Amino acid sequence: MIIIIVLLLFFRAVVPAVLTLTMIGLAMTISQAWLYAVGSQVELTQFTTTIMTFVMLGAGVDYSMLLSSRYRQERLAGRDPKEAVVNATIHAGKSIALAGSTVILAFAATLLSPVDWIPPLGYGGLAGIPVMLLAALTITPALLVLLGDKFFLLGVRPLTDMESKGWLTNLLRRLAVLPRRAPVAVVAVFVLATIPIIVLLGSHRLTSDPVALSPDTDARRGYNLIAEHWQPGLLQPTTVVGDIGDNGHRGDTLTLAGWQRLDSLSDAIARTPGVVSVSSLSRPTGTKLSWEDTSALPQNVRQDFLAPDGALRLSIVLAGDPLSEQARSTIRTLTTLVADSTIDNAQVGGATVIDQEYDAALTSSFWKMIAFVCAGVIVLLTFALRSILVPIRLILTIALSNIWALGATLAVFAGWLDEPVINDLPIFLVILMMGLGMDYEIFLITRIREITRQGSSDADAVTTAIVDTGRVITAAGLVMAGTLGTMMLSSTLMLREYGFGLSVAVLLDATLIRLVLAPATLLIAGKYNWWLPSLRRRAAAPDGPA
Repeated sequence: MIIIIVLLLFFRAVVPAVLTLTMIGLAMTISQAWLYAVGSQVELTQFTTTIMTFVMLGAGVDYSMLLSSRYRQERLAGRDPKEAVVNATIHAGKSIALAGSTVILAFAATLLSPVDWIPPLGYGGLAGIPVMLLAALTITPALLVLLGDKFFLLGVRPLTDMESKGWLTNLLRRLAVLPRRAPVAVVAVFVLATIPIIVLLGSHRLTSDPVALSPDTDARRGYNLIAEHWQPGLLQPTTVVGDIGDNGHRGDTLTLAGWQRLDSLSDAIARTPGVVSVSSLSRPTGTKLSWEDTSALPQNVRQDFLAPDGALRLSIVLAGDPLSEQARSTIRTLTTLVADSTIDNAQVGGATVIDQEYDAALTSSFWKMIAFVCAGVIVLLTFALRSILVPIRLILTIALSNIWALGATLAVFAGWLDEPVINDLPIFLVILMMGLGMDYEIFLITRIREITRQGSSDADAVTTAIVDTGRVITAAGLVMAGTLGTMMLSSTLMLREYGFGLSVAVLLDATLIRLVLAPATLLIAGKYNWWLPSLRRRAAAPDGPA
């Protein structure tokens, strides 16, 4: 419904809105078939199709609106319909191709992650975006050639100059004055506003706790009841496994030497700060037993802690939240203690260790994806735009949108609603914003580059480009934010946070970043925006007279 409303308001006509949705639907059908083929070779998840749907809806609307809007501008400039289609496809097509390439780079980066749920997200984008890119650059121009101005049928003056008239245009012009008058002050305000957000992010730890992120169900209420009256670590224990050695057991019974080694480790663990209790064969209920009493235990009790081949298991309950930083500190102490024990091949595992290792893998994946996408975008846009500074600036402004969106999510969910914030959210922001969010920046930058090549100054080009692309980018941002924002209707906290964070990032990027910060940085850089060192060798100077 949101997409239909925005398309009708944007086109002011029924036919282009219907044709755009039809084109997107056709591309999504083809992508579903392609994704089915991919799924026969790799493992996919329920989020694969969800992400593909969101991405294709957002990208399809972006590309269709940009092409049709440029066609209308070409017609208003006096060109005949076929020439208008050619010019629109050439100029807008370059922006669309660049934008689509950055989305593909962002989703390709997910394949580098060792975290099993991240690559399936990438397959969704990689299956959908190339199809949508191809559809937008072929079907939409073909429809414009076949229909001409009839493409805008059933509308209210759809071929009027919407880019230079109306309240939105007047608002865009007024906003464009601010960065033009005081670009340094604008950038300084954004930087100063970002500092407390970074401090906020640094002072909060994100979580992957499935209990905290789950909806209010009977299972969660039962968990909370146990945590309230006993310990949450009782349901998420820490486990130590090792080998007692050949001289430490006879089948599932400990020898005296084996009992002494096990009891020594059990005592050391029990004395560790942050440990509530430890259960092992020498203390199956937490209370220490003698060697004789241990040997007299029923066989099923002995085998619960000692396998016939000598493998040992110790169960440890930590104090407080097993996924807290305090629990992690206790685990670090236990890991050192266990490694120095006389139990062979002893290792620490359990919920706290899994959470810690998952967090480390997620952090590693995050920075790998950042590095891959940044390198790819810089190389791609440097050659496409003939600039070194512009691609770097694009990445920094997208990063700023992500930081502000994370800060807003923490402020609302952790600060206002007193809910934990999932640590997967930065990954989603990187994947989608480094791809789809960069569409808006590329649409603006390519238009500025085109205008400057026609002889306009940087200041005039920035103002003109903001107005020219204003309706397209604002409408595209509303569609994407509205589409992603539907996740906030979910009963699952995780999806609500995804929807809120992503929609805030998109809205920031399509408004404040594009209208105020991006123009200010461009005006500060001036002629250096389009600087690129020549890679050609200078011709050798001719030899002088002999």
